[in-house]
Amino acid sequence: MSMEAFSHARKQKLLLLRQRRNDEQSGQASLRSNDAGLLIKRHFRNYDPITGQMRRFTSARDLPDTVEKDVDGLQQSTLADDERRRKEDLDLTNIAPKRPNWDLKRDLEKRLRRLERADKQAILVLTRQRIQAQQKAAGLDANSGDRNEASVAGLSAEIAATATADFDAASDLSQDDSESDDE
Repeated sequence: MSMEAFSHARKQKLLLLRQRRNDEQSGQASLRSNDAGLLIKRHFRNYDPITGQMRRFTSARDLPDTVEKDVDGLQQSTLADDERRRKEDLDLTNIAPKRPNWDLKRDLEKRLRRLERADKQAILVLTRQRIQAQQKAAGLDANSGDRNEASVAGLSAEIAATATADFDAASDLSQDDSESDDE
C-alpha cells in the first residue's frame, strides 16, 4: 500500500473511534451483550487494530532463533578461556626457551628407566665376580692350608671398598651422561 492509502485508512479509523467515543459518552454503548447479560469484549490476537494488518509475532516465544541467542554465552566463555591462558602464560617454564633436544631426552628417559635396574644388577654381578677373582688370586681358595683370619678380614674390607667405589663410579657416569644431555 502506498502512503496515501495508509493515511486514508488511518483517517477513517480515527473518525470511527471519535464516533464510538461520542456514542459511549451519550449512553449509546456499542458493546454488545449476550443472553446472560454479560458484556462481550473482543480481543485481537492475530490482528493489530491500529494498523489493520496481521500481527507477525505475539510473544517472545514466537520469535525465531537469532544470532544473538546463538552467541549468548560465547563471549563469556571466550573471556574465561582468555583469562585462563593468561594465567598459564605467566608461568616461568612457559616463558623460558627449551633446549633443542628436549623432546629427544624426554623420549629416551622412558627407555632408560627400564634399563637402570638391569644396569645396577649387571654392575653387582661384575663386582661379585671381581671379588671372587681377587680372593682366588690372594690364595684364599680351598687348596691353601693356612688362613689368617686377620688377612681375610682386611682383604674382604679392601675388596668391599673397591666394589663400592666401582658402583659409585658407575652411577656417577650415568649422572654425568644425563647432565651433559641437559646442556
